Amino acid sequence: MAEILHESVAVTGDPPGCLRIQHTQVHTDGVDMGGELVFDIAAAGWLADQIDQAAEAWGFAEVDDVRGPDHFTIYVGGSDMQPFVHVHNQRDPNAAEGRVYTLQMTVETARSLAAGLRAA
Repeated sequence: MAEILHESVAVTGDPPGCLRIQHTQVHTDGVDMGGELVFDIAAAGWLADQIDQAAEAWGFAEVDDVRGPDHFTIYVGGSDMQPFVHVHNQRDPNAAEGRVYTLQMTVETARSLAAGLRAA
């Protein structure tokens, strides 16, 4: 299994009224397992809190919550040695950039994302 060489997240305000998370996760085999996630800006504080909680607790209970046009599922997976925080959003297809989004990140990157969401 390839190891992670580089991982980062960035939060931008695009499209208007929404936030976009750009996640990069480059592995030793050259594959970027990152992605993006778009959601309404009104959910930013709530999402930051959920991500922080997931990053702190291996026993974090899965969260499944609908917030406006966004249907979030957040959980912790991976192994004891390398847990990952998973964030999925099944965004309403009638909303701006409506589709299914999935992120899987290390707990360190998840904490960085939560801080970025609070600053947005």
